[in-house]
Amino acid sequence: MSRILSSRDGSIFVHNVEFIRRSDAQSQPLNRLMKYVVLHNVQQLTISTTLNSKPNTMFRPYIFSCQSLTFLKVSVNSCDPSIIVLPESLNMPAIRSLHLECCTFTASGRDYVEPFSTCHKLDSLTVEFCALQHGVKFLTVSNKNLSRLTVNGCIQISFFQIELSTPNLRSLVVLGHNSYPFLTSCNLSLVEKLTIETFRNTCSRGKSCLS
Repeated sequence: MSRILSSRDGSIFVHNVEFIRRSDAQSQPLNRLMKYVVLHNVQQLTISTTLNSKPNTMFRPYIFSCQSLTFLKVSVNSCDPSIIVLPESLNMPAIRSLHLECCTFTASGRDYVEPFSTCHKLDSLTVEFCALQHGVKFLTVSNKNLSRLTVNGCIQISFFQIELSTPNLRSLVVLGHNSYPFLTSCNLSLVEKLTIETFRNTCSRGKSCLS
């Protein structure tokens, strides 16, 4: 991968990059890939891998300040969401579709996180098996443009409240263990699709029992 990226003609536009690895990924090539995406104005990026060795994995969040990405999917198979720690606010002005799996949201001196309010073009958001920094109690999803939201969680990973400030939300999907109390500071009158699929307390990724 590194050889191809370093030798290609930089004047040729790269629209879509996918990094899929079924086993543990090493930090060096993964960080190099993310740097490349940011520096070459890539529009779509998919990362799907396993990250379970925290001491050997330094995931640097280059992509969460990428100005060109319109689509980002970070799908991580890990027992520890603190391996990928997100910045307090995502500086991604072009992002339209965002999928985050097994990440940790952070905040400084507050009991809530509000990472999506600066993503003004965000239309679709999926948050799966994510956690909050220790001491943080609320995940605030504040975005005037957001129309589709999917939340998938498990009590074995984290418990927190979700506050919605999404006046244009049209689709809400809640999956996994029903451990997320939802609060709303706006009228959700535009919702056309509501899906709730909850599991028993013995929730586990990849194998869950319907209650």
